[in-house]
Amino acid sequence: RLVPLLEEAPAAPDVGDSALRARLLSRLSVALYWAQPETRKRALSDEAVAMARRLGYAPTIAYALSSHIAALSGPDDVEKRLAASTEMMAIAEQCDNREFAMIGRGWTIADALALGDIHQARFAIAAFAALATKSRDPYFVWWLAAIRTMEAILDGRLAEAEPLAQECLALGQRTNTIVATQVFAGQFF
Repeated sequence: RLVPLLEEAPAAPDVGDSALRARLLSRLSVALYWAQPETRKRALSDEAVAMARRLGYAPTIAYALSSHIAALSGPDDVEKRLAASTEMMAIAEQCDNREFAMIGRGWTIADALALGDIHQARFAIAAFAALATKSRDPYFVWWLAAIRTMEAILDGRLAEAEPLAQECLALGQRTNTIVATQVFAGQFF
């Protein structure tokens, strides 16, 4: 039900470049993550990033980059996602936006692990942990719990991982039940 609304809004006649249109295109590319061919979500995301860059408004660029990272979902896109998350973190620092900094760090962790760069992943985890602890935002506290569970699993500390996963699920159910349940299931797969 969300996709038709998101498709309708940017198609309004003669709207041109705007921060709102860039954000709508970004959100539509994420909404189509599972439902559409990869070419469509990438095209929408590319358009959103290009529009945001033309506008030059840092928060809109960071928002579009965040969605762009999700649109670049294939294994061949790891380097591109890492470049986008690095840019997103730089923008977040420039405009003092903790949320975008944390999202960028989260993507950096995932992509550093995908590349097998444990050192970069550990560095990003430490930075993420410091920001999450300082922010006390329930979503990022949950995300940190998921990361700590993942670390225990990767380190082979399975007896420790199970109670961490249970704690992670409890925290996640306060913020995003569907994703928390999916993460929990993945931790036991």
